[in-house]
Amino acid sequence: MGFKLVDVKPLETQLTFYNLLGEGGYGDVYSVTLEDVPYPLCLKLIRVICALDSTVHEATALAIMRHIRGVPRLVGICLDPPAVLMSMHGRVTLTKFCKVKPVDEYVLLRIFHTLSGILALINRWGFSHNDIKASNVTIENYSEASTTVTTLIDLGLLSNHEVYPFGKASDLNSRELEIQHAKKPWYDPDLFCGRKPTSTGTDMYSFGYMLRSALKLLPKTSSRLRGMTYRALGPLKDRPSFLEARRVIYNAAMRCKAWDSDLSPDDFSHTNEE
Repeated sequence: MGFKLVDVKPLETQLTFYNLLGEGGYGDVYSVTLEDVPYPLCLKLIRVICALDSTVHEATALAIMRHIRGVPRLVGICLDPPAVLMSMHGRVTLTKFCKVKPVDEYVLLRIFHTLSGILALINRWGFSHNDIKASNVTIENYSEASTTVTTLIDLGLLSNHEVYPFGKASDLNSRELEIQHAKKPWYDPDLFCGRKPTSTGTDMYSFGYMLRSALKLLPKTSSRLRGMTYRALGPLKDRPSFLEARRVIYNAAMRCKAWDSDLSPDDFSHTNEE
């Protein structure tokens, strides 16, 4: 699988505070433009140990997921400094969107409906995202439900199923990891502490945690979603699939608003394989 190499040096003047989109544990992300690319871009500068390996890993993940609408498009990578250039999808994360008052309940349900479809496709291919949280979901055109675009970003931890992205429990200080997990509660605790490998269920835990956190913004429909979030955060064997979650969210959305012809329980028009 080949990558287009890009030179970051001509972009250095754009790497300013005003173009900074976000700072994370793995690097900083900036909004940038290129004359020969007609759509918005962002550059992720990787700032971790083994940064080059992390850069190639994330670029590979984006390339593998390139057929799924709802995931950023890889444009190229830079090896020195290690960086990934990809399509940009707005400046509003789900975290920020949920702080807008008042939150449109139907739009928020549409966002979760679309996101569950993206994750269903990722998991159907045998992969886990492994870092599902509100700050890794971007929202565009959210003034109308039918025009809202939802994108799942930050594929730096993407992996196959049945792997231990944080290491196996036998190799780790489990007590220390449990303390760390308290600061990152959106991760499946058994996955984070190395007791179980990645699976559809471990991603569902993170999705359920995010949805549960949003229930207070869904006064009309939270009662229809609460049971599913309990299951998502419960034992692995009892967790719903993403397709099941999608149908539950759809039914809740239909209670929130009259029938909308561009939404159906199994519609993947916003998250399809291209």
